Amino acid sequence: MIMISIIYGSTATKPMSDVDLIDLLSQSRENNKVQNLTGMLLYHDGTFLQVLEGEADVVDALYEHILVDQRHDDI
Repeated sequence: MIMISIIYGSTATKPMSDVDLIDLLSQSRENNKVQNLTGMLLYHDGTFLQVLEGEADVVDALYEHILVDQRHDDI
């Protein structure tokens, strides 16, 4: 088992409300717990910064999903 970390930044495609962010964080926490991922997600003025840590294949698969997520671009 190989563990990796990635860090990326991106730009929100629309402003995120507090409710949007709470929903995103809640869903991410549930999914990450099941996949044994840890990390951090920051949002400020339309910019995301995220750190993800976990097994390489799980992190890689999640990052592929992140790349096509319509809530942000400029990854």
